Amino acid sequence: QEMRGLRAENERLQHQQRVGSSGFQPRELEALSGPYRQITGLEAHHLPEMYGSVREKTIWAYWVSNDCRSSKHCILPPQIQLCTETIERNKGSFDFRILHYDEVERYVNRIELPIRWRELQPALQKDSLMNALLARYGGVALDISTILFRPLDEHWDEMVRRGATFRGYMYRLNNLPWRQPEATAVWFLMSR
Repeated sequence: QEMRGLRAENERLQHQQRVGSSGFQPRELEALSGPYRQITGLEAHHLPEMYGSVREKTIWAYWVSNDCRSSKHCILPPQIQLCTETIERNKGSFDFRILHYDEVERYVNRIELPIRWRELQPALQKDSLMNALLARYGGVALDISTILFRPLDEHWDEMVRRGATFRGYMYRLNNLPWRQPEATAVWFLMSR
């Protein structure tokens, strides 16, 4: 009974979507999108500009500093430049993208990030951005300060062969058995 009701509601909504009628009066629609619009200044659920233009096999990195908040005027510190060169050289069949603060909304919708994302510390911005990028596009989230010695293709192929959707590293926060508090290492996350 409940499943029939849910199917009927789903069919009704799909029909409304096809014909372009939301079924809501303008004021009701405004009330539904109000909180998101008030917080972000944007309409909810729009696709980012780069959606459909990014390969799944992409290595993602994020860099922001007080001297480098723009992709157009950013010179990476020498040690970070060295790391990015090793990633570029050893990316294998992956694309490699470094995102900067001013490019984020080209790749993800603001609703995919914490509401106060802009106010977070850079490390927390990176962690939440990487989760959003992997959820939307897949790929590898790699900390920009990583030196990559060889391509990640074998790890990716093994993940795909096993039918897995995630690969990463976990560690224990204490000496208790593994079912106790664990943390995922955020410097390397692979997802599809």
